[in-house]
Amino acid sequence: MVRSRQTTSTCVETEETLHKRVIQYLDSVLPPKSLYHHSPNEGNRHVNYKLKLKAMGFQSGWPDLELFLPPSEFLPGVPPAAVFIELKRKRGGRVSDNQQRIGDNLQALGCYWVVCKSVRQVHEFLATMVSLKNEAVAAAMIEAEESGD
Repeated sequence: MVRSRQTTSTCVETEETLHKRVIQYLDSVLPPKSLYHHSPNEGNRHVNYKLKLKAMGFQSGWPDLELFLPPSEFLPGVPPAAVFIELKRKRGGRVSDNQQRIGDNLQALGCYWVVCKSVRQVHEFLATMVSLKNEAVAAAMIEAEESGD
């Protein structure tokens, strides 16, 4: 079930809803043999579970999505590297200090890191570096997203 918070006259999208749409988009456009992963950092957990996660390598502020793409699919002149995407809802979503710190560190290590608030922003970012498939499907998904705003 997708939840949205009601305001006086509009429905505010949750980050979860955006995340699910981005995953549908990635499934449609990423080149074959691409991989992505979501580390479930959101939500409230019992303090003992948080301690267990930290002992196992949990990093507060880790990006929502990690993408690993075939080097041959990067556009000419774009060095192949891991791609990290932090998703934020359009209204009220902001990058925490930990998220910014992790993003800065990832970029210093040669990775790509971006904060996106829509499927369009994800598309625009990826299209500058990778050969995407199904452009017509991507365009339809972006149009549907924007008509629902």
